[in-house]
Amino acid sequence: MRSRKVTCICGMGLALFQGSLTACVLFEKKETALPGEVSVAAVEDYELQVQASEASEIHANMARRREAAWKITQESFTPVEVRTAAGDRVQVPKWSLWYTTEDFSIIYKSFLESLDRKFSTDQPPSVIDVQSQADETLRVYRRRELNLAARAIQEDLSQFSNPLSEATREAAERNAVVGRGFMLFSPSLIRHYLVNHDRVRSCRPDLFPAAADPKLLRAAVRPRDPDNKYAMCFDSEFPADAVMIKAVWSPAYRDFRKFHTDAEGLKVFWADDVGNGRFHRTTESLVKFDAEKGLHLHNDGTDWVLSGLHISTKEVPEWMWVSLWWAPDADEDFGADRPDSLVKQNPYLAHYKMCVASTFRERDPDPGAHFRGNEKTASLAAALDVNAKNLDGYQWCANPFLENGFAKSNCVGCHMAAGDKEPHNFPHTYTALRGNGLADFLQSFNTFKFLMGGKSKVNSGARSSTQLPDE
Repeated sequence: MRSRKVTCICGMGLALFQGSLTACVLFEKKETALPGEVSVAAVEDYELQVQASEASEIHANMARRREAAWKITQESFTPVEVRTAAGDRVQVPKWSLWYTTEDFSIIYKSFLESLDRKFSTDQPPSVIDVQSQADETLRVYRRRELNLAARAIQEDLSQFSNPLSEATREAAERNAVVGRGFMLFSPSLIRHYLVNHDRVRSCRPDLFPAAADPKLLRAAVRPRDPDNKYAMCFDSEFPADAVMIKAVWSPAYRDFRKFHTDAEGLKVFWADDVGNGRFHRTTESLVKFDAEKGLHLHNDGTDWVLSGLHISTKEVPEWMWVSLWWAPDADEDFGADRPDSLVKQNPYLAHYKMCVASTFRERDPDPGAHFRGNEKTASLAAALDVNAKNLDGYQWCANPFLENGFAKSNCVGCHMAAGDKEPHNFPHTYTALRGNGLADFLQSFNTFKFLMGGKSKVNSGARSSTQLPDE
């Protein structure tokens, strides 16, 4: 056998060896960079970390909730092997290979063309046919060629154009780039759009009149699944293994004022009546990103660091909202309970803190109690105690790099109006302002719907069993 040189990165350290791929001698240096051009043999699915039966316990127990959130993080960052343009085999986080809305546009076009080729108006596809074609189309697009580094920073996220955002103001003041990022979606989430394509494309939010209860929307066309509460533009809510990713990358050269997420910093945060939530920062605590401490990439002469990441999974009805952010004091407060297994798999994750929300109401009567009495997690207990005193019984999670300036909310509240006729969110609330929804908390719904403007020439049958509402 001809000897080959192989490099393993991201969580596996730097390894060089000759000969067969049976051993990997790890050197001390830990590489943490996303490569550029890669070939992907198979985009991998998210594997469930939370069972439906565990939802009540997660809502009612902060320790269990955070344990689940760390597991979700570890699964999302599972190393997946790809091949670089130079022929090296490297490992990258599973989530980094998932699909953008631009990818979806290509996948959707191929899906429709296949339906038109196989079926006709006289013999339209059944629901099972549509599901099978969705699976077949996604199998083709699990193998792909892409530039991980370039696409990671291709977009200006809405947070950086929001006038409420401190990041927007800071960028204007300093004429600086604050961050760039992108949204990614797991294969299961993409599949749900495909199998519901007729229903999503024809869904008109203006035909969803309010019911007698102003907190409820009455379905214009009833979903097939009677238990569908949050996705009335679909026949059912998204499957449990559906995942949304929002990543923000910041220039490694930029210094910034440290975000104080410890108990004392949170006291200032909650006491601040200016704006809608700015994390406490002090002018004397300027820090710089360390490209060697955190997941990073290099593109067009600039080093970028993954500064913030949202991971949202449908493992509980209102989604698990997990958020990570880079911090120079990452072992304190919201990083104090980070499991060793996570760092062993991905050493760079030792430099990130994490918060999580799983529903609107906080059902744990004393969230900090699980972490008191342990020196390692005492700072987390103190931070949770401050939050509990200020949240009036609601859950909270906000990312300093993604929500600073409107951080007095939680992810669930912000996304509850997804799919509305007038695109908006509720960034300043923790409460359930309505009891159902159109798009299952996906603020990207209107983008997907726009991309699905094209329709098949045949009736897919995807809405064959829907009913008009009772008058």
